[in-house]
This record gives sequence, structure tokens and C-alpha cells, in this order.
Amino acid sequence: MKQLFILPLAALTLLACTRQTVPTPEAQRGPEVRFTASIQNELVLKSASTTALNGKTVRIVADASLGNATTTATAQDGALTVDPEHKICWNVGQTDPSTFVGIYGGESVPEAPAGLQVAYNMLDNDTYNYAYHSAYLTAVTAPVNPGETAALHFKHPFSKVIVTIDKQITGELSAPILKNVVLSATLNLAEDNVTSPAAAGNVTMVASETANVYEAVIMPVSAQPTIVVPVGGKDYIFAITAPVAFAANKSYSVTITITDNTPASGDALDFSFDVTDWEAYDGDAISYNDITEQWSIIGSVNGDNWSTDIVMPSIRAGVYKVSGINVGVGDKFLVRKSASYDYKYGMKTGVEYIDTATGDNQYLTENGADIVLSQAGIWDITFADYKLLPERKGDLATGTLNIYVTDQTGWTGDNVLHVYSYAGVGELGAWPGFGSTASDDYKKFTLTGVGKNVTTKLIFNNNNHELQLADYEYVLKADSADLYLTVTTEGVTVTE
Repeated sequence: MKQLFILPLAALTLLACTRQTVPTPEAQRGPEVRFTASIQNELVLKSASTTALNGKTVRIVADASLGNATTTATAQDGALTVDPEHKICWNVGQTDPSTFVGIYGGESVPEAPAGLQVAYNMLDNDTYNYAYHSAYLTAVTAPVNPGETAALHFKHPFSKVIVTIDKQITGELSAPILKNVVLSATLNLAEDNVTSPAAAGNVTMVASETANVYEAVIMPVSAQPTIVVPVGGKDYIFAITAPVAFAANKSYSVTITITDNTPASGDALDFSFDVTDWEAYDGDAISYNDITEQWSIIGSVNGDNWSTDIVMPSIRAGVYKVSGINVGVGDKFLVRKSASYDYKYGMKTGVEYIDTATGDNQYLTENGADIVLSQAGIWDITFADYKLLPERKGDLATGTLNIYVTDQTGWTGDNVLHVYSYAGVGELGAWPGFGSTASDDYKKFTLTGVGKNVTTKLIFNNNNHELQLADYEYVLKADSADLYLTVTTEGVTVTE
């Protein structure tokens, strides 16, 4: 079975509480903080090989609420072995959340940054270490409540530039020079942004393993770059006409074609970038799965009949959210990856519903049961680290449903045809429901307070005399609607 792209690489079990400042006496420390680590793509969180970080170490730092406590953890086959002399613990009696950051620095372990900020200069000592900059990763959690797991989702804090040279002339090609880009700034890890950029500078791009393809890593700061391509002793200059808002964890690619008609050392030629997600780092040590993989929900919500996936866009690292979902009483759904039931998440065994009032039972499990919310309404639904976080935004809109029935059941007297309705906004009357307004040609049932854009289920029965038909499902789309049905002892069909 494939790995889940929200799947943590491993849990960080921290074994000895410390603080960056004065150590807290053991008796005054709360329970240890539990961590997970994963690799993030800007649009969709991806899974990584369990051997991807073998023998490598990440740095973890807490915010000021925990005294900037820090530890390290080394990976081996998906497991993270923490420095046994340190662990990070919650404060005794702590109720407010804390934030944690992580740093991966390739083969070297980064120091704990002061104030969760890193002054980063890509030209330190006039040396451009492309391999280190390309491997460097950072992570920041959402605010974590005491007792919850802190999920660190690592990503590239920089931008990557890839230049492919299509050289159609004679002459030796030298490495292009990327000019007017920012190479030094302050990484605000807790805020997941960059500040205090230095003046724009130049860097010689690095040859990749593919012929005539060159790469550079720069700061995610707006810049208006120029690319100078030396061929046969001549400089071919290409400039972009407007500033580029370079973004973290993104790759900017361009193919430059040089022919006999391309002017050298004269006026600059215009170009533009193709922007994609930065798909790999540290050579081939880590790679992302197919970008088409994504999280979605599927079920009877929104009046659907388990036929359409509702995509949950990524709103930040490891967090997926969809808004305005109509959930009626009895509606069910699952969270799944890549529109496949092979990678589904649902409720744990023995759980009947997620209590939206108390938050109980919000943790999901792989291959779990269909998810039921305890309350109908319009919901924003968030999925993060196996946890479902529904937020009620309002009541369902309601309308009136007029049902005109051609009655072919033969039920009479006390056994006369009744209809009972559930789902929608709630039970519309007690079982067995109610009878009709009779006429010569049909029987009419009028249902008010029917939820719009959710599945309403109708049960036709013989007034609770042991006979009832299978559920008939209907979705009310407007403020009112007329539904024409033929009812027999065998079932319900739409009247032609």
C-alpha cells in the first residue's frame, strides 16, 4: 500500500526536558511534547521514502512560551532517534498553545536560532554553497495546544531558478550568471517569511547533472533578474521586463535559445519564467509523489450520493480545508487521497459520530467507518494530521417539498399510506409520519422545513402496521419543489 502524503515520517519521542535558558526542575515540568515530521509540497503534502533522511539530523526549537527549548533528532529507516539528554516538555498547568520550528541543514546540524530567526547569507565568505542551500529545509507548526502532537512539515524556504540553454551555435558554453537577485535576508521561522533582504547581487549558476541545465537558489524576495550566458567569449544577455515575486518552495524555469541571429553584448532580450513547485532537494534523497494526489471528501453531503469528490485545498503546511458543506442529519462522508478508497480515513471503531459541541472523537483512522457529524448545518471542514476539525457556519437553508403520489399499494383504512421523512434538517414529524391530502387522482404530502442541497430520505409505510418501503432519496435544490411519485408495495418510482 502506498504511503499517505499526510503520513508522518516518524514520531519524535523526547526523553529529557530542557530549556534554552535556566533548566526547569524536573518536578515542575509537564508532560513531554510529541512531534511528527513530514515533507511538504506547497500545494499538496507528499509522502517521502522512509530512508530519505537516513543518518541525518533535524533541529527542533520551541517558542518563548517554553523558553526556546531545543533538541535534535536523527533519522534511520523512518525512525527519529532523539538526543537522549534532551526533551521538550509542556509547562505545568499550561493552557495556551505553543509553536515549534524545525530546521534541516543537510549534512550539518544547524544551531538553535536566537528568537526563531536565522540571518542567512548565501554568499558567506564569498562562497556560494549551492548544495547546502538546496538541501536546507524549515518547518513551523500551527499553534499547538498542550497535550496535542506538534506536526513539523518541512519545506524549502528559498526559491530555485533553473536555466536550460538551447545552444544552436558553435563555441564553448560557460555557466550563466544570474544577476540582480537577493542572496541574503533574515528567515523568520515562526512567521514562515523573509525580512530584511540585502541589496540585489549576482551569482554564477551551478551545472546540474543534465547537460546545459544550470541551477541556483535565491531568496524568495521580489527581484528583476538578468541572465548572462557566455558562449565562445561573447555574452548573451536576457532580462525580464518586470519584477518577479519569487516565492518559497517554488521553482522558476526558463529555456533560453541562442542562435546565429541572437545578438550578443547588445540590448537585452526579454524572457519569462515557468513557475512550478520545487519537487526535490538534496539530490535524489527526497522526492515527491505525483502532484495529482490530493485530499478530498466524498459522501452524501451536499446532497450527493457518494459520486463526486469535493477537493480540500491546502491552506498551509499539512492542513486541508473545504468551506460551505451542507451536512444534513444522517449524512455521512469519508476523507480520502487521490479519489481512492485505498487511502481513506474515517471514524475509529466504536465511534458513532464526531461530537461537534465538545470536539470528542475528532481523530480519524485509516480505513475507518463513515464519518457522521452530531449536528446538521453548513460546515467548513478542515483535515490536519489525522484530525477532523468541523466548524459550523450556519443553519441549512430550508424549503417546502410537495409530494404528489399515485397510490397503487392497495393500503386502506388504518393501513392507509403514510410518509415519514428524515435527514434534511431533522426528523419531520414522529414515526410513522403523516397521511395525505386525498384527491381523485393522487395523494398530496406537504413537507416543510426540508433542508436544501442535502439528501432528504422518505419512507413510505402503512401507518406503522409492519410494512414499509425502502428509503427514497431526494435533494431539494430550490425554495420549493413538486415531486411526482408512483408508490406500489414493491417500491417508489418517479411518475412519468
